[in-house]
Amino acid sequence: MDHKLAIHSASQALKESRKTFSGFAERLKLTQRILIYQTELLEIIAKKDERRITIIKRKKTAWQIHVGKTLKRGGSMKLAADTWKDRRK
Repeated sequence: MDHKLAIHSASQALKESRKTFSGFAERLKLTQRILIYQTELLEIIAKKDERRITIIKRKKTAWQIHVGKTLKRGGSMKLAADTWKDRRK
């Protein structure tokens, strides 16, 4: 299954479920499904690009996913999470 399509269809279903008050559990399942697809997609990207992935857990449902990028100068790996932490201060 195409991961981008899976993320899109799950997020569309999530938007539809928000229109009704019922189905909180369903919404939770859908968000988890989106997160699973996104992490799988990032793992595929990481394998191809040989990058490191940092998944930061924020609150209960929100996740921050960062793909570490290579620096031009040093050529070493830099995690986007470090800059994300700096920006928060």
